[in-house]
Amino acid sequence: MPQAFSRSPAKQPPLRFPRSRAIALAALVAGGLASLPTWASQSANLTTAAPLIAQAAPEGDTKGGRPAIQIERSRPRSGLLNLERTDLPSTPLSADIMYRVLASEVSLQRGLVEPAYRTYLSLAQDTRDPRFAQRATEIAFLTRSPAQALTATRMWVELSPTSMPARQVQQLLLVATGQWSEVEPMLQAQLNKVSPGQRADALLQLQQQMSKSNDPEGAVGALQRIAAHDMQRPETHLALARAKVVAKDLRGALSELDTALKLRPGYEDAAILAAELRADGDPDAAIAGLRSFLKAAPASIDGHLALARMYLVRNQQDKARAEFETLKKVAPNDARITLALGLLNLQQRQYDDAERYLKEYVAATAKSPTLSPEPGYQGLAQLAEEKHDYAGALGWVDKITGSANGEADGQTALAAAIKRGQLLGKLRRIDEAQQTFDELVADSEDIPDGPRRQALMDGIRQAEIGMLMDAKAYGRARARVNDLLRSDPDNVEYTYQLAMLEEHDSHFDNMETLLRKVIDLRPGQAIGYNALGYSLADRNVRLQEAQELLEKAVSLAPDDPYIADSLGWVKYRRGDLPGATDILRKAWTAAPQAEIGAHLGEVLWQSGKQDDARQVWTEAAKLDVNDTTLRDTLQRFGQPIPAPVSAN
Repeated sequence: MPQAFSRSPAKQPPLRFPRSRAIALAALVAGGLASLPTWASQSANLTTAAPLIAQAAPEGDTKGGRPAIQIERSRPRSGLLNLERTDLPSTPLSADIMYRVLASEVSLQRGLVEPAYRTYLSLAQDTRDPRFAQRATEIAFLTRSPAQALTATRMWVELSPTSMPARQVQQLLLVATGQWSEVEPMLQAQLNKVSPGQRADALLQLQQQMSKSNDPEGAVGALQRIAAHDMQRPETHLALARAKVVAKDLRGALSELDTALKLRPGYEDAAILAAELRADGDPDAAIAGLRSFLKAAPASIDGHLALARMYLVRNQQDKARAEFETLKKVAPNDARITLALGLLNLQQRQYDDAERYLKEYVAATAKSPTLSPEPGYQGLAQLAEEKHDYAGALGWVDKITGSANGEADGQTALAAAIKRGQLLGKLRRIDEAQQTFDELVADSEDIPDGPRRQALMDGIRQAEIGMLMDAKAYGRARARVNDLLRSDPDNVEYTYQLAMLEEHDSHFDNMETLLRKVIDLRPGQAIGYNALGYSLADRNVRLQEAQELLEKAVSLAPDDPYIADSLGWVKYRRGDLPGATDILRKAWTAAPQAEIGAHLGEVLWQSGKQDDARQVWTEAAKLDVNDTTLRDTLQRFGQPIPAPVSAN
């Protein structure tokens, strides 16, 4: 079946850090450096001219999974060495020292980090002043050089052996670079200082620290040695499981989790992690594991949620709904569970139950300042729309302001406004609908980012054209598309929509020309191939070419049930009833839509399975009794045609 063209939301440009007065380090690279702890930004200043490494920076853009770094160039100031420290050497502040410090800071201003690092390290060696070693450590972090950072930190510890910050940074760097023989005694001593009652939590925290290493396999071995006398604790095996996950040893991780659950059958963290690890390869085992866990811990909210998610992934919606019902008994006052039940019943088209739960959720939000009623409004609007109560749906949509917990959500507000325009179209209030879309476009003109502004305006206009076509206002739709194409003749989305209008008017040559233009402009996207192939198949012409086009579309979008429906339809047209049945059944299961149901029912009927066909058509009519393809199909096969539902 052909698709409505939708554009992915425009990517927003990456956020930039505001300049700070410090060297801001968002995090350290995966190649070795671990985040500095809080004390790093609070320890004694190296110099009043040299800012320290902050523990965390404002959110910035990332590349390759690594947080970005924003460097603020240092500015020399007076009072360079005026800190009071009992372990400082008595070296006087000479002209040579001052010159080298200033030269290093100027180098940093110019982006010459390596010379600044070498100079500060040399100053530390010459003066035996630990502040210069600390500064060299900070600069090494800027170069993302764990080896240089470790060299400078060793000097820092040597010059200030009682400095806890120096020792902690050294330990972090030793872990990060996998220097296990040196760091293991430190970690063991750290663990041994913990009281017996806190040792289990300390083991889990230790694993988190060791997970920063660039040697995850070595981290597993080190943790096993450190925790050798704690194997009777389930937390030890959870820590080892997490370490093995980082080391990509999933089988080993599952073995550790099974051991943890034998030691403590109601261990929630272990049970949920085991289910997550088994979910893809052995979902039955994942579900069985969670069910076994819930027998030991029936009050576990997260356990029930995890099991419900497993059922949903496997499309076992009845079992998922039963799990949420159980969960509601466990946590009757948790409004989030009520919302989940409402949305799940809505997905299953159990409208009475869905409406009851969604309204219960909305009522509960009035008593909780941390919950927003808007997800409930959205569900109730969808429910009313699916029941063809468009006026009722509009009433719920008008309650959506895009504000949750006092924070504006522009995306939600925009989606609600677009839905408002679409509902007005379904109510045949076309002038009001178009005015809504015009206002949205006008509001978008204030967006300063040109590409994002244009993408948003295009998306709004595409939604407007779709509304006009759904409302059968084809003249208005064509006028809008032609107007937009005059200013942007190679716009793929508008070209596609014009092609659909040409098809509606039976101008098939024009339609084909436009769809081939879509294919030329976007050869790596399935939509042009699918639309042209489906049109040929539906008209029962050039079926070999239609199948080739649709097989190409499937190769580009193998998981799209609507394209699968098109391929199943052309196979039916070519007489391959078994192949068509198989494809259409899968498409119907993945996306139960009236048109797909009409196609599947016809293929089943022609295959001699009339009872199955009637059952599918009955289900399709429940979904959308007004669907043109379904009604035409029922008429051709002499089946009762339900009365159409009029818009309210």
